[in-house]
Amino acid sequence: MSHVVAVRANCLAQASPAKESGSLAIHRWTDSHGIIHFSDTAPQGAVQAHRRIEVEGAPPVRVEARGYDVNLPEALAQRAVADALAIQRILRDSLDVEDDGVSVLQIEFIASPAAFAERTGNAGASQAAGSYSMRDHTIRVLMQPDAELNFRILRHEITHALIHERVGVLPTALNEGLAGFFENLRVSGMGGQVIPAHEMRGATALLPSGDPAAALISLFAHADRMFYGPGQEARYAQAFALIAQLMGSEDGRRALAAVLRAQRQAPCESADVVAILEAEYPGGLSTLGTDWLAWMRNPPDTVIAY
Repeated sequence: MSHVVAVRANCLAQASPAKESGSLAIHRWTDSHGIIHFSDTAPQGAVQAHRRIEVEGAPPVRVEARGYDVNLPEALAQRAVADALAIQRILRDSLDVEDDGVSVLQIEFIASPAAFAERTGNAGASQAAGSYSMRDHTIRVLMQPDAELNFRILRHEITHALIHERVGVLPTALNEGLAGFFENLRVSGMGGQVIPAHEMRGATALLPSGDPAAALISLFAHADRMFYGPGQEARYAQAFALIAQLMGSEDGRRALAAVLRAQRQAPCESADVVAILEAEYPGGLSTLGTDWLAWMRNPPDTVIAY
């Protein structure tokens, strides 16, 4: 998943304003350029086809979706809410990520690669498909011809947004690994399933070499822009495999939850993931490295369901 490097700013967990749960009005309207918008805030000025939709029992994640230079599909806002709720529920129930307050996800869909690069503030962004900016708490998605690919990109960026809002600035490998894992979530109701082996087929050339524990430490050491440099395809695959392997067992989930708790306590500085996994994973980093490498060599064809 091609992804724009986000600005490290406003990194405190629960950074966007929380709103009380209860009834919610979703506004749908068309602006003067013919672009359809969805938001829980009423439009300002003259608009067309304004419609107010009352929703009872407002969820802990709210989505404000808009098109920059493209009309949004009719069901996009509803689908985005369903995906965001499912990801948050799994983070809470499987990894103890608290969902105090209500997170507001700003989502902007953009048709033009040049406009996407301009809106993300990154000259190289035309090669990317999605971005989450910590600066303005906005997800931006470069529209794709395949509708399902748009939602896969959106789930990836929703995960980045929720991790930022609820946890803080995770080490890049874990941040991208979690986003890669949840982009593959097949949402059904408030839950869903992931079949990680489907994403690792043909990726044996991307396996690390040498001592597995040392390879893990090296993966964690690739922070921020270092992660996205030459060789990023291998790092993305390895980070995804690590999260899939951890999420596939109770011991793995417990160790990953310990990392997220530590990150939440000091959200602006990446947690010492090596020390935490050494202490929390049975057998320490050496065993985790061995298990991780074994998983990559032969990904179990199992369904992780929530």
